[in-house]
Amino acid sequence: MAEVRELGLELDLSRGTFYRTEYRAGALQLAQVGVSDAGHEIYYESGYWESEDSFLKDRVAAFSKVSKSSVVIKNGTFKVMTASSPDRLTWTQWQEVAADTGEIQSPVNTYAKVRIELRSAKTVESFTVDDFKDAAKYSNPYLDYSNGSLSSKREYPSTMNVDSGWTGSGKVYRGSVDRVNLSRVDRLAVDTDGMRHFIKVDGQYISYKDGVKQMVASPSQADYVNIGMDDLSVLERKRTVMEFAMSSDGSVGNGRVFRRTVDLNRLVQIKGMEILGGGA
Repeated sequence: MAEVRELGLELDLSRGTFYRTEYRAGALQLAQVGVSDAGHEIYYESGYWESEDSFLKDRVAAFSKVSKSSVVIKNGTFKVMTASSPDRLTWTQWQEVAADTGEIQSPVNTYAKVRIELRSAKTVESFTVDDFKDAAKYSNPYLDYSNGSLSSKREYPSTMNVDSGWTGSGKVYRGSVDRVNLSRVDRLAVDTDGMRHFIKVDGQYISYKDGVKQMVASPSQADYVNIGMDDLSVLERKRTVMEFAMSSDGSVGNGRVFRRTVDLNRLVQIKGMEILGGGA
């Protein structure tokens, strides 16, 4: 809760010199500098307000007490001081008014001004300076601050361009690495996501997309898109046992002939065959 104290010279606290203070909601208070994680308002540790010079017609009667004006102190203290001058050029030292009566202690003069010094009490609050979740907040390309922490960036994606001077088969892509600003390069990797591939065997371009062997003499862009391999793991050989039923193809002498056709486009290499006998 804010404690509102009454000052008991008449003051307009909305006018004057403000240093880390502000006039808000009809009262003078320390200026706010932020909000804690718990939602508490945080203020400057100290500040002051100085009034404009006051001309005192009746120097004895008027220059006695500071009249009523509101000062808001949130968990802190304040003190009221005055200074006087005969000519607005030479001023006395600031003197605090009497704490119990509010009597002004400054010498009687033609002009007077008031200074209110405010000081807040210290409390323990938690602050999040930056949660580092906004990747666009900073412009340093070598820092990573998008995952809730601040660290040196470890991955730097770069686009490679086709080397137009390459005259051999296939295409060559080139890219540069910034060794000036990177203290160490641990690994280089090529991201093949979205790329399509053929393998060239005896002048023919072969694809095994979806396990189906397809051959073209010179693949076009459409061939790469439609039948090019996007997963080269299909080229890894896996031992597979396959069973096929054979159909009868007549008799030979005292026996019978059974036949079965094998699709060699799907079976790249046959390591062995075995015939399993059945009933009569």
